[in-house]
Amino acid sequence: MVMFSVSHGELFRNGESIRISTNFLPSRHAPDHGVDLTYIPHHHDFFELVVILDGEGFHHIGETAHSVFRGDVFIIPPSVPHHFQASHLRLVNVMFRGNVLEPYEHELRQLPGFTALFTLEPRERLEGRRKGHLKLSGSRLEEVERLIHHLIREENSRAPGHSIMAAGLFFQLLTVLAREYQRLSTPEAHRILTISSVISALESQYPRRWTIKELCVRANLSPSTLRRHFIRAVGMPPLRYLAYLRVEKACELLTQTDLTMLEIAEKVGFQDSNYFARQFRRYKGLSPREFRRITRRGVSTRAP
Repeated sequence: MVMFSVSHGELFRNGESIRISTNFLPSRHAPDHGVDLTYIPHHHDFFELVVILDGEGFHHIGETAHSVFRGDVFIIPPSVPHHFQASHLRLVNVMFRGNVLEPYEHELRQLPGFTALFTLEPRERLEGRRKGHLKLSGSRLEEVERLIHHLIREENSRAPGHSIMAAGLFFQLLTVLAREYQRLSTPEAHRILTISSVISALESQYPRRWTIKELCVRANLSPSTLRRHFIRAVGMPPLRYLAYLRVEKACELLTQTDLTMLEIAEKVGFQDSNYFARQFRRYKGLSPREFRRITRRGVSTRAP
């Protein structure tokens, strides 16, 4: 099977970070169309927010296929192979680069519904589970449709200040969807939101000296159950994920500031620079000093 790849450079114009389109399936585009690959297996290096407005069909993602219906909402992360199959399907794709979230990412990460929708539910979907997905109906779907249509109008108008208006509508849309996810009452959604609340707490208060007991109280779960659900959600236990978060934050400080190793260690939550160095090497494969030297030369480094 031919797999097409789409980069943000092919899609976003003039440095923009948000692009939105309405698609109807079956598509009228030829298979070799450069950008609109809705019904052709492809992947891309940006995020895609999908809202199903009408009809029904199948969404193939990775090695699995899920039925989709009016009101379904889900996120497709970068580098995930996917395509749609349907005889009648109307959907909206809001495509955006990860950096567009930066102005309000800290606030968004404090919403368990955001973490659930953007981080945990996509992983569940990719692994063949979808009972915890977001589905809108009635006035909720109408509200989201109105926001989307306003966003499309601003993007198409090219009027002065249209990018500011589009960004405002985009963040409003994300917040509405995060709140809606938090209203879900299915057992799977409840499980995802429970873990999301722990992740949100760790991400917003990563320097704090968290204990497993505190996290279990927050989640109302036993240590073994919390560990099992957490590993299923993010691939590692809670306190290891906390160390990972601290290392990621340390990377920013190493690159953007002249703080000493001890100052950075204390700022991100490590109690001494030696322990900080060991944890940093565990996740990045090199010492903090080496990381600073390499990144300041303009050479990127990636976690092993």
